[in-house]
Amino acid sequence: MPKKAINPTATLERAGIQVESNTAFRPQVCCYANVRDVGFFETHEFYRTDITILRELGYNVFVTNSVMRLVMQSSDIYFAWWFGYGIFPALIGWFRRRPVVVSGVLHTRDGGGLKAWPALKRWTMRLTLLLADCSIVCSLGEYERLDGFQPRHCKIVPLSIDMATYAWAEDTRDLQRESNVLMVTQLNRDNVERKMVAQAIRAFAEFAKTRPDFKLQICGAIGDGIDIVHAAIAEAGIEQQVEILGRVSIDRKVQLMSAAFAYLQPTICEGFGLAIGEALACGTPVVTSPEKCVVGTYGNAVRYGANEIELTQRLEELASDLDKYQIQQHRGFEYVQRYSLANRREHFRSILDGLRR
Repeated sequence: MPKKAINPTATLERAGIQVESNTAFRPQVCCYANVRDVGFFETHEFYRTDITILRELGYNVFVTNSVMRLVMQSSDIYFAWWFGYGIFPALIGWFRRRPVVVSGVLHTRDGGGLKAWPALKRWTMRLTLLLADCSIVCSLGEYERLDGFQPRHCKIVPLSIDMATYAWAEDTRDLQRESNVLMVTQLNRDNVERKMVAQAIRAFAEFAKTRPDFKLQICGAIGDGIDIVHAAIAEAGIEQQVEILGRVSIDRKVQLMSAAFAYLQPTICEGFGLAIGEALACGTPVVTSPEKCVVGTYGNAVRYGANEIELTQRLEELASDLDKYQIQQHRGFEYVQRYSLANRREHFRSILDGLRR
């Protein structure tokens, strides 16, 4: 069904409302994600950044995690995150003949593509990809996970880092870092397994045997994976060297990243690795896994360890050579500038302008 062209001025005039030629009309975007807490829209950069971009582009933004409110809210454009639950705004947009944009990742938690999902989820995601006027994926690796399926219209648009918030300030570049290794992840079971939290804890424990002054800080919302985390810490015998900070504010996360000696984030599967980029923007060296999307996104800006032994070695290499440490800081900081907010904003401008013609 063809989408109805958006002509807000004509619509208002038909209703008997005169519109001055210089009146600035602000079309409304209804943003939806299936999150349990609407606070996630402001505390999780994946959502917060896109909402900021939409507002900067002049849109009125309405956010919701409720399908009922999504149904009740009339909008000029529907914007959703994730292709599974994106089916709801996709169907509403199709029915109301309004443009729909869906952004997200396609991978399963073990790195599979679209074909690896169970049948119902696979066909739901495919229907979303067919209905959406534009499907946005965040990396070439994610595009490859379409497994040959052709969406209606698909764009590769890298995620972005707010360089004004995650910033390595000039006056702090020569300051000594705290003896902390930082991890950021939600502590639900899926994320604990996908982010290899237990393996990272064991790698840090080995590193700490010769560096007893170091601490491991873990921040992120507490979930049903916390028992796995506690068990790994107890098994490694490093209870006194680990701080579980729970969910923290953006400001607190920036403080932790800016002060940390290193950011430790091995992973089985990523679409982009946003927190990795945030750490690099804070001038913090990153130790992670050679996962294909991480390698494709960050290249030699980070240090790779394919297993616990190698992760320990990468941490030790950073701690034992100050010159190499500083080289890695500058390399990562300079590399990540390509993922600025302005870059994603211009992609969004092009996509949304095309939909509103």
